[in-house]
Amino acid sequence: MIYFKNDIKTNAPRVMNVSNPTHEHIILDGWFEYVENPPSYDAELEKLLPTTVVDGVQNYEILPIPPDELEAIRKAQVPFAIDPPQGRILLNRLGLLSQVNALVDNSGDDDMKIFWEFATTWQRTNAYINMMGALIGLDDLGIDNFFTQASKI
Repeated sequence: MIYFKNDIKTNAPRVMNVSNPTHEHIILDGWFEYVENPPSYDAELEKLLPTTVVDGVQNYEILPIPPDELEAIRKAQVPFAIDPPQGRILLNRLGLLSQVNALVDNSGDDDMKIFWEFATTWQRTNAYINMMGALIGLDDLGIDNFFTQASKI
């Protein structure tokens, strides 16, 4: 076990007037257990609260992030727009490009066809993006994930 006190780290702290100190002696002398790596946690699902030290042991409390806060975090991470080539490449990699092409061609919606062929950017809030997402079975979260993945291409 490693202990720290006054910016000193050691596995054998000296305690005044004790030749073979126990953990309790070391803690009572003002040393703390040194934790090199804090616990890991999923930033999307949980948050790490400030630590406390009890009897020389560093403690962490991990709590779920409230749903409304989690939704705000997720939305902040979704790109506002992607380029059509990024979207088409991802659709192709997912094996969905030919399906989307067919759905757009057979939709009977001339405006959607124009958007699909000539749009220079795909904005996440665009109605045609949401319609195409729904046509291939994506909900809001699915479209958000699609935009996040496509932005990395």
